[in-house]
Amino acid sequence: MSPQQLDVSAVLGEVVLDYTEAQIPYREIDIDVTAVFADVTIRVPADAIVDLEGHPILGSITEHGSRKHAVQPATADSRVFHIRVKAVLAEVKVKRGPSAAKRLLGH
Repeated sequence: MSPQQLDVSAVLGEVVLDYTEAQIPYREIDIDVTAVFADVTIRVPADAIVDLEGHPILGSITEHGSRKHAVQPATADSRVFHIRVKAVLAEVKVKRGPSAAKRLLGH
């Protein structure tokens, strides 16, 4: 079970959060990310609503869908992810749907 509020810090490393198969009892999830010289990937369900806000300094913050699967339309049951990012020389990515490895394995 995932928490409703999560603070993520990454310094000189990599963090991967995968919510695609998580049991989430909350409709809204707040994630605060601080990344310095790091890569952070947050994978959300394909039908998730993403509220992404941040200010990268010599880095990037991106959101995109799965390459092979179209993003599913949001429904009344879709989870809302409020993601706030501070990135310095870091890359933060929000991806939708399961990873390619999970798709190949049939997850």
